[in-house]
Amino acid sequence: MNALSMFNLINEVSIDVNKLVGAMLRDKKRSGDFIKLPVVTDVGRWDVVRVSIKELTDLVINECRSMP
Repeated sequence: MNALSMFNLINEVSIDVNKLVGAMLRDKKRSGDFIKLPVVTDVGRWDVVRVSIKELTDLVINECRSMP
């Protein structure tokens, strides 16, 4: 039993991958074929990382497919 189940919290999420990718493509941080994402680098620290839309889309699709 995992911690989420122990406390009757949501442990499954239904995601429409096409809607998620569509939202990423409309994101205001998008510039051409890239999107800028804030990434936590340490406690109280973050940096902006420039990621290609293709790379991010592939990652999102692969992660969503691997979800139980």
